[in-house]
Amino acid sequence: MKCWGSKDPSLREIICFSLCCCGATFALQVVFNLLIPDHIADAFSPPRVPPSG
Repeated sequence: MKCWGSKDPSLREIICFSLCCCGATFALQVVFNLLIPDHIADAFSPPRVPPSG
């Protein structure tokens, strides 16, 4: 199936719309990851051994 070589304008419009949505989603994800940093999850840290002596 040739997507970009197709003469069907609706197929090109659908592909362009889906690529724009994916790009916008990725851009928003990057922006919000920079604005709202992840918390420091300490759930998977090994138990700490108390200092001896």
